[in-house]
Amino acid sequence: GIDLELQDRWCCNCAMKRGYSPNECNQCKSRAQAGDEARKAAEKALRAAEEKKAFKMAQRQADADEQEKIRKRNEELEAALREQQARAEAEKQALLQKASEHQSALKREEEARLKLEAELARLAVGGPSGSASAGLTSFGASNFKRFYEQREPVAYFDELMLAIRSVVLSYCEFSGLDAKVGLDFFAVLQKEAFEAPDALSDLLGKIAYAAQRVWTSGKRMGGKDSREFCSILNAAIRRDDARAMPFVATFARAVNELCVVRGARDASALKFPPDGALWRGGGLPDAHRGFYAPGVRYRVPGFLASSMSRDVAYNFYYQAYDQGLPAVLWRVQLDPRGQDELRYRCKHVNLVSRSHFGDSEAEFLFAPYSAFEVVSVQWSARPDDDTPHEVTIRAALDNRKEPEDLPLAPWY
Repeated sequence: GIDLELQDRWCCNCAMKRGYSPNECNQCKSRAQAGDEARKAAEKALRAAEEKKAFKMAQRQADADEQEKIRKRNEELEAALREQQARAEAEKQALLQKASEHQSALKREEEARLKLEAELARLAVGGPSGSASAGLTSFGASNFKRFYEQREPVAYFDELMLAIRSVVLSYCEFSGLDAKVGLDFFAVLQKEAFEAPDALSDLLGKIAYAAQRVWTSGKRMGGKDSREFCSILNAAIRRDDARAMPFVATFARAVNELCVVRGARDASALKFPPDGALWRGGGLPDAHRGFYAPGVRYRVPGFLASSMSRDVAYNFYYQAYDQGLPAVLWRVQLDPRGQDELRYRCKHVNLVSRSHFGDSEAEFLFAPYSAFEVVSVQWSARPDDDTPHEVTIRAALDNRKEPEDLPLAPWY
């Protein structure tokens, strides 16, 4: 037996307490090993805690750095946005300034137009209504040619409406009619133009078609000299007054976009009547018969309407005869080779595609101052609706190739 007290003294703890240095017992070794393991675990936990703390600090720093980047980027974007807004505002102010200047220019132009209209309302424009003005000698010397060449194609319907109104007012002054009669007539024409089929697309983008419709209007102006607009326009062309010609030329420029098809390469752009024959009916005073002799070449100071239908021509010369004029039937002959060859088709006449009468008149309209040659005449002893005078004329192929000083038809 071992003395328990002695055994206890041999314990390393007891031995250390008592100053002994015996070998450790197994129990002490286990305790020491457990203490080492606990210390190591504590150290490991401490290192893990420190690493976790360091990671969190690094994460917070990374988040702070990212937030700083976002802040700086937002500041840059805000600065760029402010700069862009400043540029946009500057551009807006510049555009407003230009718009203001444009409006001022339009206002000045409108004032000038109104002033000219007022002048037209005060001044008479000369020349008898049934024939060319005595002062008008040739196309080359006409005011029409001078103003027509200065005119650009008509782009806006207000230009067209202004031209129509001014032509009507100038005719009122010439005829001694009250200006209100002309303005009322213009209002009728304008209403008719806006109510026509496809009116909106024509007035906003196809001004030539809108002008064609006005040309074909059957509405008549009130007063002592009731006329359709086409007659009023041709009367203005014959008078050739310089004050009215800017407006006449504007309207003619619009209509001619469809009549003058010189640059056409497609046969569909240049219609051709059967056998190249067109018909026109009207009246011809005896005083003007002598002008129409075979071989005479001349120009017509106005638009010249014709039709593929002889019956339509009959209606017109019947009306002329009913009004007391000798009836005349015109046959307008086009080059028959144009039936098959585009180059032989007349360059300044075309079928009217926008008409208030639809296709019933089958109207072919020649541009103002078109050139013709008298081919033959048959004077009737009794020029009535049954046996009218018959005059055959040949249309020139291209007005530009004809002399500008040809004599002007006194009646057509």
